Amino acid sequence: MYIKRIEMTNFRNYEQEGIALERGINIFHGNNAQGKTNILEAVNFCALGKSFRTSREEEMIGFDKETLLVETEFSRKKEEVLIQAALGRGQKKNIRVNGVRLQRLLDLYGNLNVVVFVPDDVYSVMGTPAGRRRFIDILISQINRVYLFDLHSYFKTIEQRNALLRSLHKNRRQMDTLDVWDERLALLGSRITEKRSYFVQRILQKAKKIHRQMSGQEEEFDIRYISQMLINSDMKYSQLMIKYREKDIERGFTSIGPHRDDLAFLINQRDIGMYGSQGQQRTALLSLKLAEREVIKEEAGEYPVLLMDDVMAELDSRRRRLFFGELEGSQALITCTDLASAGEKVAEARVFEVKEGRVREDS
Repeated sequence: MYIKRIEMTNFRNYEQEGIALERGINIFHGNNAQGKTNILEAVNFCALGKSFRTSREEEMIGFDKETLLVETEFSRKKEEVLIQAALGRGQKKNIRVNGVRLQRLLDLYGNLNVVVFVPDDVYSVMGTPAGRRRFIDILISQINRVYLFDLHSYFKTIEQRNALLRSLHKNRRQMDTLDVWDERLALLGSRITEKRSYFVQRILQKAKKIHRQMSGQEEEFDIRYISQMLINSDMKYSQLMIKYREKDIERGFTSIGPHRDDLAFLINQRDIGMYGSQGQQRTALLSLKLAEREVIKEEAGEYPVLLMDDVMAELDSRRRRLFFGELEGSQALITCTDLASAGEKVAEARVFEVKEGRVREDS
């Protein structure tokens, strides 16, 4: 899988810009605030239907403009695919795949697979339970449509159950209705937990090997999936929900389930988020992203496109060399302020300078 062309219209600081890309490494360099990250964000918008920078999606629309359009043409298993993603102020997203408008955002996942590594990942993936859940959920959702729909249904059911819990706090006459939602949540929650546990082990198997190389054989990387269902393995999910029912009614929300689970990332048995240096966190996250890339390749049959924003400068020459060695056979879009941070790979890459919302290939 590789992107052949990106067209951006009124996307952040790009009024109208087209970029032709190569299969391998594509490097975008330039000073800060010139539009390098915007290119990766535009690709992510076409792949996942959202920004990796903001939840206020209208921020992606160019200043004083009313609509944006991003077109990404890519090759997938020798099939040519065109995704067009449009957004207007006060309007719903309009996303088309080969000209056919998608009725649900869920149907976009799995068309263009991407792995994103941005500086903020150190704080979100390493720092917050929500960020860690998002990491594993996005990975699985791109390669397993059943999981994606289960996850969507689960959160819809959680909303309905929570509304009922708040009602039951005042009046217990609808207790029988709670049994219906609990049965539904138990089914979906069990499937989500099982799938997460499986893919965490798949990622760990690959990340361990990569991290040993990245750390010069000095560090042992580990991941632990923390789930009430796994901790209380002697109880069924439905039994756990009954156990916590009174507490849930008192609090007005569902206190157990995949939406409360977590991942712990460890180096030499110590939690990276609490005790790891920034360098250790970045190396661990790079190992995770490269492992994610390998898992997607095994499941989808092709490598995803790797999007890396201003990460090279944080790696020493040995880690950069190891990183680039892992990229054989796949496409990567990499941004940097200093072209020297890409090392000797510059000679093999397609290199672009980004300046004031314009992209020009280096001669």
